[in-house]
Amino acid sequence: MNGAPSQGPIEPSAKEPTRGRVGASTGEAGTAAGVLTVTANPAVDKTYFVERFEKGAMTRVGLVRDMPGGKGINVSRVLHTLGYPVLATGFLGGKNGEWIESRLIEGGLSCDFVQGLGETRTTLAIVEEKSGQVTELLEAGPAVDSAKANELLAKVESLAKNKRFVTLSGSLPKGLPTDYYAQLVERVQRQGALACIDTSGEALRLAMAAKPYLVKVNHVEFAELIGKSAERPIQVNQESVRESGETPAGESDDVKWMRQLEKFRENTCEVLIVTRGVEGSYACDESGVWHVSTPKVNTVNAVGSGDAFLAGLVGGFLDGPSLPQALSQASAAGASNAAKQGAGLVDVKEVLELRQQVHVRRLSQD
Repeated sequence: MNGAPSQGPIEPSAKEPTRGRVGASTGEAGTAAGVLTVTANPAVDKTYFVERFEKGAMTRVGLVRDMPGGKGINVSRVLHTLGYPVLATGFLGGKNGEWIESRLIEGGLSCDFVQGLGETRTTLAIVEEKSGQVTELLEAGPAVDSAKANELLAKVESLAKNKRFVTLSGSLPKGLPTDYYAQLVERVQRQGALACIDTSGEALRLAMAAKPYLVKVNHVEFAELIGKSAERPIQVNQESVRESGETPAGESDDVKWMRQLEKFRENTCEVLIVTRGVEGSYACDESGVWHVSTPKVNTVNAVGSGDAFLAGLVGGFLDGPSLPQALSQASAAGASNAAKQGAGLVDVKEVLELRQQVHVRRLSQD
């Protein structure tokens, strides 16, 4: 701490109780069975819960929640809760960085961050309880110089040797080149690990050129990538699916969109995930395109549900090669997160129950 670079993985306290395990993976952090999460731009996530939020008016806050945040940290927390071995890395700095690391360790997470940057940022989410609407205010975060950037590149490459998956999540802080994730993808996969990318904009475009194993985007981000409309692509009647076991044929525009998924995946990654919130998600691999339903929950705060989805998916891959089973767990984890007050929070029992409500159907196959 105190701004000094971390000297190695920080293991959870031996007093930390064992978490319930959803999956069957038995590896420990530091082995090839585990996951390394990279959070380039972490944050102290502060959430205000208010009865009503009106721009320009005084608002009294009913509940405040502070948590270690950043997309990769959310992924780490969900994986750990579900019982999968995970190690968190990225950049931390200042008192906020110290607080984030101490809270993660208290929660039983293993950490190995690059320290010594400027003050780690704070993000604010305002949740209007009456409507469920969420307003987010995101600080940019401290700048990263070339020395620290190279330190994290070397650290991730070294740690990836003993991991099956490496997730690269969130925005890039100031000072890093836009191809930074692309550099990480190349180094990770050179060590035999599988890179999973969840970011946006030019950083995503450049990372895809390095051919990561998995790309996860929401439907708006995917539409931007292919230069198309983000309108709902494929009409899937879930009641019809349940009754007949078959997926209704899509309209001609839907089929075109589905083929775009397949074509896009062929040129960029092994697995492509496009999420659409309560409307479900779409997965594309070499076997074709799959639709995944979202189980119904009482949504409290959907922030972090995409991160929980990625954690559930990668954890499912650790358990076995079945994409449908991994997608079921991913959707259940995302829904469980939406029912919680903080980002990157799930309940093991709830995830197990919600998995039974998820419907995964193949829409096409090669």
